[in-house]
Amino acid sequence: MASKWTAVTKKYRPNRTNDPVCIARKRAANVRPFQEQTGPNGFGYLYIPRSRRMDRSEVRRRLRKMDVDTSRILDITFPARNVVGLLIHAQYHPLLTETMTNASVKVLTDFDPLDPKHLADPKLETVSMAERHAVAIENHRRRCTQCLKFLRPAVMPSVARVFLEEGWIFDEDIPTVPAKHLDRDAPDHSFQSEDDPMPGVFSTHHQ
Repeated sequence: MASKWTAVTKKYRPNRTNDPVCIARKRAANVRPFQEQTGPNGFGYLYIPRSRRMDRSEVRRRLRKMDVDTSRILDITFPARNVVGLLIHAQYHPLLTETMTNASVKVLTDFDPLDPKHLADPKLETVSMAERHAVAIENHRRRCTQCLKFLRPAVMPSVARVFLEEGWIFDEDIPTVPAKHLDRDAPDHSFQSEDDPMPGVFSTHHQ
């Protein structure tokens, strides 16, 4: 019976092999590493509202229907009850913002994930503002640390550098990349020296 259901599932599974949109996106993704960088560098979260509960799979599915290239979204978080955070590269920020605007989705340019007002736990209503702020900071640190654990080894150090510069995480929060994932021909993603320019960050509470 299980094998029959598998056959049915395969029968109705959409074939995206010849999808022009998928082909164009794959080609753009392959070409991107060889293009000269002329725009901002770094990573950050773009925040948009949500009207109800959604998991990450549903967020990605709905974004794809809005013609968003979800392969360029590195992480999805829910920093507040009615907010979704999308971790993207700085150079994708203008295009994604334009896509959201065209779809009548408001980009939350003034959202601060460290603001205690976003805490939904009723147990924190009676504690001091300083304690609430400390909890908000720790919650965001935990979100960022969890994000780093699931990023590709080639990207993780660059994202971690941005998180460190933002003060969202500590050195000990950065996962160690296993030796089997290290490639001698891969680009150097070690942290920049003091002489290097700071990576661009567009997280909204620093605008």
